[in-house]
Amino acid sequence: MSLLRKFKIMHMRINGFYGGKARWWLNAKQYDEKYNQNYTEREKKWAYKHGFLPSVVERYGINDDNYEDFISLYDYCHIFPVNDIFRKWINDRVTTRDVLKPFAEYLPRQYFQLYKRDSDVQIIKLLDCPDEYEDTYEGILQLIQDKGKLSIAKTLGTNFITLAYENGQYAIDDEIVSDEELINKIIDSLGILVIMEYVECGQATKTIEPGNANYLKLIVYNKYGDNPKVGQAYLSINASKQYSNHEFFYAEGTTSMGNEEDLDSKSDMQAKDTEIDQDDDTIGRNFMENEVVLPLQGQPQKVTRRVFVPICLEDGTFDGGKQLQGNRIAEITTHPTTNAPLKGQIGNWNEILNLVEKIGKFIPQIEYMGIDAILTDDGIKMVDFAAHPSYPQVVGFNEEMTDYLKLKVNLTKKEAAKWANKKKNFKKKSNTFMWIRLTRFLCPPKMRPLIYKWWHITMWDDLFSRNGVSLKEKRWAYKHGFLSYRLEQYGITEDNYKDFISDYDYRYLRHINNKYRVWLEDKITVKYICSDYNQFFPQYYYHISVRNGQKRIIPLMDCPEGFGTDFEDIFRLVEKVGVLACKPQRGSQGEGFYKFSYHNGKYYLNHKESSKDEVYEILNNEESQYLITEYIQMHSSLKKIYDGAVNTLRIIVFKKDGKTPEIGNAYMRFGSSKTGAVDNMGAGGMFVQVDIETGRFHNGKIITENNILPCSHHPDTGELIEGILPNWDIVKQGVIDLSYAMPQLEYLGFDVAISEDGMKLPEINRAPGYPKIEKFTPLTNDYLLYKLEQKRKKYNVTHYTKK
Repeated sequence: MSLLRKFKIMHMRINGFYGGKARWWLNAKQYDEKYNQNYTEREKKWAYKHGFLPSVVERYGINDDNYEDFISLYDYCHIFPVNDIFRKWINDRVTTRDVLKPFAEYLPRQYFQLYKRDSDVQIIKLLDCPDEYEDTYEGILQLIQDKGKLSIAKTLGTNFITLAYENGQYAIDDEIVSDEELINKIIDSLGILVIMEYVECGQATKTIEPGNANYLKLIVYNKYGDNPKVGQAYLSINASKQYSNHEFFYAEGTTSMGNEEDLDSKSDMQAKDTEIDQDDDTIGRNFMENEVVLPLQGQPQKVTRRVFVPICLEDGTFDGGKQLQGNRIAEITTHPTTNAPLKGQIGNWNEILNLVEKIGKFIPQIEYMGIDAILTDDGIKMVDFAAHPSYPQVVGFNEEMTDYLKLKVNLTKKEAAKWANKKKNFKKKSNTFMWIRLTRFLCPPKMRPLIYKWWHITMWDDLFSRNGVSLKEKRWAYKHGFLSYRLEQYGITEDNYKDFISDYDYRYLRHINNKYRVWLEDKITVKYICSDYNQFFPQYYYHISVRNGQKRIIPLMDCPEGFGTDFEDIFRLVEKVGVLACKPQRGSQGEGFYKFSYHNGKYYLNHKESSKDEVYEILNNEESQYLITEYIQMHSSLKKIYDGAVNTLRIIVFKKDGKTPEIGNAYMRFGSSKTGAVDNMGAGGMFVQVDIETGRFHNGKIITENNILPCSHHPDTGELIEGILPNWDIVKQGVIDLSYAMPQLEYLGFDVAISEDGMKLPEINRAPGYPKIEKFTPLTNDYLLYKLEQKRKKYNVTHYTKK
């Protein structure tokens, strides 16, 4: 990558662009400049300056007088991601199916997921797979035989391949193959594949075009979180001879599920150009509908020319369509190959609009999305969702969607123009850029830059800590990847150090979990994913967030009836239930947490009396987004030891075979007057060992001035910190069941609060930290060393730093 290109990307990122979108726009311009010979240099420069490609300018007659009436490609890139972290809900078909469980009948049934784990292909049974089919290749073949026809697809997009079985023969898109050939194509694939129900287009669309690649496309927006609606709708109908596309089994740019890619996987155009940071992603599908986009390394992609038929939102009628012919948008009344009239009405249109509204209200965090649906003879199947719908270059955005997107563009530019934001972005991006360079130069492949930065910071702190370890011993520890206090903690010597996972290698393993770890990045997603185990989670009442410049209070799945969407409703709720938990949407170690209680006509935050105005000021802070949830009430035997915080267990669960969960470690944490309403050990809390078999807790310790000291009795209450944990069998079985409920994830840290009748989970960690006091058990240590060996083998690494 040239220095000029790096500067351009950095400049765009400082002005609020995501890296993937910045690269996309620059790639699109670079391709257009190099290969598009239909326009003069002056025409190209005018188009780029105003955020368009010259073909779009010509197509819509865009000029100096009217360009502000359109949404430019540049601006459409700039507003990404509209849905922030929640875009993951609809950028992956497996996640979408898990989140939208109540709407399963409107989604294709999903049976198996296949992806690469370590050196093997992992087969996972999904929610709709009947019990009689095993998670083996034989089970897959039997399912194909029994169903007769299935679809296989990547985890996003509408590129479906048909798997069929008829008259004793298997077929892939009508090409006869043996069972061995079919399985080998799956094994050789680099993609993350889902085997799912085959959805047949209904007769209504087949009368226009007989194929099965015709879609109802809906663009949905929910401006303030309380009124989701379809803003634009049209049919996308195939208009060229269909071709077999099962070469996607070998497509470039696809990734195994064990790599560093996120749920918003990069398009081919971006696959070779991940310069700034690895988790900065884009739409993962064609960004410009019906447009040929050339990856800089390749040839023009194969495109199926399509007809787009606008639909009236009032009654679902349509009359005429549009097709791109050359660079001219042609108005047509009949299908170009079948001559069928493009006139009619979508059946059950009001029911479709009502369904979309219900889905939007069920997932109010999603502000903007696209839905691709197939109209069947029995109703509708929503086969694909997009968190950033393709830019509709033929039908264009209608007036309603243009007004909404203009609002997003103006707000984005307003935020980007603030000097404080520019300064913050520059500091963040330049710092990340520096650590990326250092990491690539000094570290083994796939070491994450921020983890390498962490290693240096913690090593520096450890060097100057007075923990009784000599300078010589510290140098030896750092050379072998350990922090110095590990030497005594594990009894590490020159002879046995390879038997333990070092601090450096533990961080190098991050992330052990595949891309579905994003389920655990926030506290709302996991509630949807694990909704079948809702009894283990606190009640979720409200999500306080900023939506289009306004502070909005969005009711969540457990909000009681009769409570509205105002701050007064939150005060009414705490007055009714007595105590609530106020948690930052994202965060860890109790940072920003408030215990919000009401007693004898007074409000309290973290046990401190507070006025209504003080509470309001915290919850209404522009910089914070809070979840209002049930405050977990501990078991009385644990309250007796300390009741000022919710004292939690940390239970580490792993799946060495990728499927079967085992409890590797368990320890208890108690808060104190120093920690406030949380049990953070680093802030003065206590640690207690837990025997996994019996649930006995004992051997309390506390961290004081970077030293670990014995602590048999609680310093505030004087109670003995020892006993048998109540409901221990329920807790053990609960974390195992939840681990099975997330089959894609193999290494989890459960934070468990034991209640009178069972347990509650304040949080599940996607990458539990290396315990400072607790030691990894031999089982956990063995699993981590196995994962380290697999990663080193994959990237041919023999030493923890580059020699």
